[in-house]
Amino acid sequence: MKSKYNFTVRHYITIVFCFLLALLANASTSDSENVLLPLLAEANGWDYYGRVLSLVSIAGVVSVFGNLLLGKLCEHIGAKWLLIVCLVGTAGFAFLYGTAPNYILLLIGLIGTISCGQSIFYLGVNTLVANWFAQEKGLAMGFITMGPPVATIVMVSALGRITRTYSATAGVYTVVAVLLIVAVLCLLFVREYPDKSTAHVTGHQTKQPQSEITLRDLLKSKSLWAIIYCIGACSIAQTGLMAQWLVRYKGTAFESGAAWMLSACAILGIFGSMLAGTIAHRMGTRKAYCILVVWFVVALILNFTNLAVPVYISVVMFGLIITLFQIFMPLFVLSAFATDDFKKVNAIVFPISGLIGQLTFALIAACKQLLGEVRYAYLIYAFLLLSTLLVVRLIRTDGRNTK
Repeated sequence: MKSKYNFTVRHYITIVFCFLLALLANASTSDSENVLLPLLAEANGWDYYGRVLSLVSIAGVVSVFGNLLLGKLCEHIGAKWLLIVCLVGTAGFAFLYGTAPNYILLLIGLIGTISCGQSIFYLGVNTLVANWFAQEKGLAMGFITMGPPVATIVMVSALGRITRTYSATAGVYTVVAVLLIVAVLCLLFVREYPDKSTAHVTGHQTKQPQSEITLRDLLKSKSLWAIIYCIGACSIAQTGLMAQWLVRYKGTAFESGAAWMLSACAILGIFGSMLAGTIAHRMGTRKAYCILVVWFVVALILNFTNLAVPVYISVVMFGLIITLFQIFMPLFVLSAFATDDFKKVNAIVFPISGLIGQLTFALIAACKQLLGEVRYAYLIYAFLLLSTLLVVRLIRTDGRNTK
């Protein structure tokens, strides 16, 4: 049975499972760490703000190298087995940092959890989307990227209740158990490619593709570096916006309401993901990107004013584009390169753009130290995003993976 998008039941099952994986990837990394690490630090007598957060920053940078290794592994074993490896790996490393008796084991656990957890979505899920939805990638990613904001809403609340009722360790065990259960489900139900009965659209694969593009070809490609620049700028802005949300409003008139504004932003992100995916499907990847980047820039400028009405409007606008990085990274790669080359290109784009995103913390620290307020970083984000409107023209969109 096919829908108006030519999707069969198997296609919808794949989308729903990818949504679950995207939710779990976010929940097992940033969301669970935000809830569990302060409690674990308190239980162990650790310095949360001085030492633990520093270790999280170090782990975020080092995990980039783990992502590079997992990207190469994905090229050889495919998305399904990479997902199983990463789900089990995330569970093991989460158990390690959740029961670590010292800072060294905590750091090792965090590095492994972030590397494997991020790769669940950015390598495993994105590759499945390339295999199954090369032509309907915008629609598929629009639904799948609803997972991270749902995780922020649901998992943070659920983990908070578990830790309050039992302990931080109980929260760790819950995350580990869910990861292992989903790994088993992945083994049983995930298919790497559509079979002949579901590979109904030109461009869908039914077997392991052989990429002929070389690393030298990629490094000479203007499209590759343009994608890295555009997605890296999105990563800087999006990471700085969400990771430092509460810090941004500290000491302002909005401090008491910052938490509910974050929740509202996450809720709106659910609808924003679907909206962005629909726009990309109807208007094309590059045009949709330009529209949403301009939207992001306007929201940043409104927020910078520190005036009540513009700030509240900006929160609504932020909610509709908080998955910009997650959606457009695979869309650009699929637009510029053949489906056969996706795993090889994605294994380069994701780690490098993620590393660029980590620069946002140094940028925020500099703005705080030199100018006294985090909001000045928002003007730099706006400038970077506007500059991508010039660079995005270099990304080839020859239509080989678009309708």
